[in-house]
Amino acid sequence: MKNKSLSILIVLCFFSLIFTGCTPAVTAEPSGSDTESVAVATELPAPTATTEPIPCMIAFDSDRDGNREIYVMDPDGKNTVNLTNNPADDFGPAWSPDGQEIAFVSNRENEQGGGQYIYIMNADGSDVRQLTTGNNSDHPDWSHDGSAIVFSSDANGNNEIYVIKADGGVEPTNLTNSDVQDTQPTWSPDGSKIAWLSGSDGNWDIFVMYADGSNIKQLTDNGKVTDVAWTIDNQIFSYWENQENGCFNCVMDADGSNVIDAGGKGEMQRYIPFWTLNGDRVELVSVSLNGSDEEIYLVSDIYPDMFLNLTNNPGNDRNPDWPANCGSGNTVTDSQPQVTENNEVAETETQPLKDPKDIIIGYGGDDQWEPQKKEDFQKACSELGIQCVVGDMNQLIEQGVDAIIQNSNYWTVAGLFPDVQNAKEKGIPVFILNADSNIDGAYSISIDHKEWATIGLEWMAEKMGGEGDFIYVNPGFANVHSTAIEEMLAKYPGIDVVDSRIEKYDAHAQLRSDVANFVASYPDLKMIWSDSELMQVVWGVQDAGIPAKDWPLFLCDATKEGLDTWRNLLERDSNFDCIAVINPPGIAYDAVYAAYYLLSGYTIDESALGGDYGRMLPVNIPVVTKANFQEWWATVEKEDIEWSTVLDQFMTPQEIKEAWFLD
Repeated sequence: MKNKSLSILIVLCFFSLIFTGCTPAVTAEPSGSDTESVAVATELPAPTATTEPIPCMIAFDSDRDGNREIYVMDPDGKNTVNLTNNPADDFGPAWSPDGQEIAFVSNRENEQGGGQYIYIMNADGSDVRQLTTGNNSDHPDWSHDGSAIVFSSDANGNNEIYVIKADGGVEPTNLTNSDVQDTQPTWSPDGSKIAWLSGSDGNWDIFVMYADGSNIKQLTDNGKVTDVAWTIDNQIFSYWENQENGCFNCVMDADGSNVIDAGGKGEMQRYIPFWTLNGDRVELVSVSLNGSDEEIYLVSDIYPDMFLNLTNNPGNDRNPDWPANCGSGNTVTDSQPQVTENNEVAETETQPLKDPKDIIIGYGGDDQWEPQKKEDFQKACSELGIQCVVGDMNQLIEQGVDAIIQNSNYWTVAGLFPDVQNAKEKGIPVFILNADSNIDGAYSISIDHKEWATIGLEWMAEKMGGEGDFIYVNPGFANVHSTAIEEMLAKYPGIDVVDSRIEKYDAHAQLRSDVANFVASYPDLKMIWSDSELMQVVWGVQDAGIPAKDWPLFLCDATKEGLDTWRNLLERDSNFDCIAVINPPGIAYDAVYAAYYLLSGYTIDESALGGDYGRMLPVNIPVVTKANFQEWWATVEKEDIEWSTVLDQFMTPQEIKEAWFLD
C-alpha cells in the first residue's frame, strides 16, 4: 500500500491530530428486552493449518548512514535491514501487493551515466534491476494485481504520468500528455482508476482518470492540495493547506463529491489502515515531533502516548510503505481467483446445500456497547434451532461456519475487505450490519442512513414552516448525513445555517455546553440537529434557561430514556412535539434469517438490493411521532430494560423471505 505522506504533510497532520480531536462519538446500546437463550460457543476449536498471512513489513528510506537508503523492518520495528547499500540516494519505496518485490527511486550510476530512475528489487534486496529509462522518474505505485507500475517523469521535458509493465517488457505509456506538471500518481485499490496532483508553482489540484488514461476529471480547483492517496474502500484522501472546505485531512468520493473531515488522533486508520502483528488496526506515519529528526510511528489510542516510535534513530526515517495485501485475513495461496475476459473475478462455485439442522452461523464484530445486536442474533438462532457461534471473522472462517453475520458501521466497514475476501474464497457468505458496502462477497443489511437523517431534518423543516435559523452538529456516517443536510437546505431555501460543528465530540459534556451556548447566542434559533448523543442536545437546550415555548426543534433519543424524557416534557407542556428516528438493532435478527434462507437454497432477489453499491438489503426505518408516542411508550414502560436500551423492531421471517428472496 503506497503511503504518499510527505514530510511537511506529516508534521502538519500531527498538529491537526493534536488540535482537532475528531473522534467518532459512541452511542451506548445496552441490553434490550428478554430473549430466549441459545447455546453459544465461548471458545472456538483450534484452527486447522493454513498458509501464513502476509505480514505488514515496512519499507522506508533513511539517511542514518549518511545517504538515503531503503530499509525494511518488521511490523513492530524489529529486525531493520539496509537493502540497497549503495553510495547513491535510494528513496521512495513501494511494496508490490504480494510483498515479494519493492520498487524504489535511485540516482545511482547506470548505463545512462546516472540520473533518477525507478528500480525494482526482491523483498530481500536481491536482483536489483532498472525499470525506467526516462530521467527524473519518481513516485512509483503498483497496480492492484502487481502487473504494472504508475510513476511520474519529465522524460519529454514536462512532468507527466506514465504506466509501465512491472517486468519492463514494453515502453511506458504517457497517460496525461498535458502542458502542466503532473506528479504523485496513485492507483486505486480496485485497479480501475489513478489519482494524481496536477498544477504548477506549488499550486496543486487533484485529478482522477481511468487506468488507461481516459475519462480525466478534475476534482479540486483551489490549488491548495499537497497530498493525494486512496483509501482502502476506493475513496480519496487528501491534505489541504487551509480549511476552505472545512478540513485539513479530507476524504472524498472518487468523483470529488461528499468531502468530509478525516479527523485526527490516529483516525486515518479508518481510511488507510496498518495492521500490527496482533491484528490491531492502527495508523502508520513518519513525523518530526518537537523539531527532532523524522521517525516512523504507529498511532493509536491502544498505545499509552498515542505514538509508538518504531525507528528511534538519529537519522531521518521517511516514506514508510507496506504491502497492500498484508494483514488480517490476507493469505498467500498457490491458487489465484479465476479472472474472466472482462477482467472480473469469477464467482466461486456454490457449495452443496446442507441440512438445516447442520447449519452453523457465526457472529463477528461483537461490541460491548451494542449488546442488543448479539442478543437479537441469538434470538433468531434460538427460534430456528440452529447452531450459532461468536468470534472474530478470522476465527469463524477457520472454524468453517456456513455464514457470517458481521457487526460493523461506516467507520470500520472498509477494513473488513481482506477478511470478506478470505471468506468468499472459502464459499462463506457474509452479511454486514449497519453499513453500506461495495465489498464483493458480502451483502449489507442496514437502514438507509441518508434517509434516517432526512426523516428528522424534513420533519423539523416542515414544523418551522420552511424558514428560520438552523444549527447542525456531528454529521457523520461517511458523509451521507452531510448530503442529507445539503439536500434539505436546497429544498427549503428559507432555512439559514447560522452555526455548525462538524467534528465528533470526545466529551459528551462539551456537546451539552455547546448546545446551551447556541441557544443563548441565537435567540431566533428554530432548529438544532445532531446525528448522535441526542440526550446531550436535549439537556443543553434545557440548560439554556429559556421558556419551553421558545425552544428550538430537536430530535428525541430513540431509547427508553429518550421516550421517558419526551413523556416528562409532554406533562409540562402538552404542545411539546418531537420525533425519534430509530436505527433498530433488530437487523442482526433479520440477518440470521437471511443467512438461513440463503443456505437453505433460496436465491436473493437482485431487484431487492439497494444502497449506493447495489449490495444492501434495506430495512424499514421505524419512527416515533406524537401520534404513536403512547403506543411506543406503553411497550417500553412495562419492560424491565436499561434506560439506554435502543428502541427495536424485527422483520418477521415471512416478511424477510418475501422482501429479499425469489419465490
